[in-house]
Amino acid sequence: MPVFSPHPAATRELMQQQAAVHSTTKEALDQASRDLIWLLNSPSLLKPDLPEVPLIELHETERLTTALQAPSLQEKLHTHLANRKSRFLGNYFEQLWAFFLHYGSELSLVANNLQVHEQGATLGEFDFLVTNADRSQFWHQELALKFYLAYNDGHSTRCLGPQGNDRLDLKYAKLLSQLALSSLPQAQVVLAEYDINDVIPQAMLKGRLFVPAYGNDICFPEYVNPEHLSGKWIHQSQLAAYLTSESDNKRRLVAWKILKKYRWLSPLELGAPGHHLDDEVSDLDALINKIDLHFEHNRHAVLLTKLLQQGDTLAEDLRLFVVPDSWPLTTKATPAL
Repeated sequence: MPVFSPHPAATRELMQQQAAVHSTTKEALDQASRDLIWLLNSPSLLKPDLPEVPLIELHETERLTTALQAPSLQEKLHTHLANRKSRFLGNYFEQLWAFFLHYGSELSLVANNLQVHEQGATLGEFDFLVTNADRSQFWHQELALKFYLAYNDGHSTRCLGPQGNDRLDLKYAKLLSQLALSSLPQAQVVLAEYDINDVIPQAMLKGRLFVPAYGNDICFPEYVNPEHLSGKWIHQSQLAAYLTSESDNKRRLVAWKILKKYRWLSPLELGAPGHHLDDEVSDLDALINKIDLHFEHNRHAVLLTKLLQQGDTLAEDLRLFVVPDSWPLTTKATPAL
């Protein structure tokens, strides 16, 4: 298992970026930089010791974290992300990883999204093929970003995607299949085109698991990391009562905000009231009305964040999915908020 630390060329550039940070006023990290740091430091959804799913291990990421405070490296990250062909959140997650491979890892990228075909049919895809400096070893890395809502169906715990069209158990089974891709003869032909004889499979599954805000005993599968990031979910008809009860804090300001999908990764932090707050945060009734109106037109879940006042900022305390009362029987609908 490789230790991910900057290779010499990246190290020189990172040291220059660090010098720029210390010679100027510290800049606030932008959204993309915070998301990259979140990718590197957030816990896996899977246990770290599963023999069937070896996880990508990350070490010595502090150098890149510090360097990202320099506006010049943030600009490089923006340029890198602007060139991506897809706007899906999963692709955004993968491109953050690609940026890390270039600027913060001892490994280098050989190929990504490399498909394996047979007679016109796609058998699978290598998310990332990476190698060390002397190309003596190669790794096949599979990455995924997932958000699942857990509920008890009366027999066992089920974990579904917010729209009800994705399942944790199916994703886990697919991941096992993806990690075995290199064993197929068709895949070995593709690898040979890159002078690769053998690869070491690794996986990264990040995201968050949400449990019911009210009752419903949950018992996650054995392969789930007990240290995973968590949140809660409620049905639309429970929203007003839940937000009111959770907002009753006389010691600290409590606020709620709808998170657009591109904000689902790193924790949200806003300036003090009067600086960066909008009506979605400051007016609870308006927020509830907006969500009610949303569900009149489509069935997509809405993700909220609860913010608590900490000094001069509002820092994230809880994430809450709101789903239609028919969930988990919802079907695909129009885009979410």
